[in-house]
Amino acid sequence: MPLIVHGPGIPAGRISRAQCYLRDLYPTTCDLCDVPTPASVQGRSLRPVIEGEQPSIYEELYAHFRDSQQMVRTDEWKLVNYPLVRREQLFRLLDDPHELEELIDAPRFEEVAQALREKLKRHFLMN
Repeated sequence: MPLIVHGPGIPAGRISRAQCYLRDLYPTTCDLCDVPTPASVQGRSLRPVIEGEQPSIYEELYAHFRDSQQMVRTDEWKLVNYPLVRREQLFRLLDDPHELEELIDAPRFEEVAQALREKLKRHFLMN
């Protein structure tokens, strides 16, 4: 989903592929309005990306839905794991932004899939 940010001091026409979580919107809004973000907020401000100071906030994003779905997404790749049915999906987002071509069974992408599985495993063991 695209995120469009508009307002005073926001550079017009800047496009970024930076990823974010929904929880980043509140600290971003606080930061752009020069309002202190409460310490209890877990998101990160996207202001450095919006102002062009850095290309992204996260190297990868993680998501899950209960115990039935886990996902890791980088700028280029997305791996979705469905543990209850023992199924996975792999997409190369730069070439296939609409996730139409599933690559999990393509032998040439096995190393990519394995690296993403390891990231997913580490993330959900730590959290």
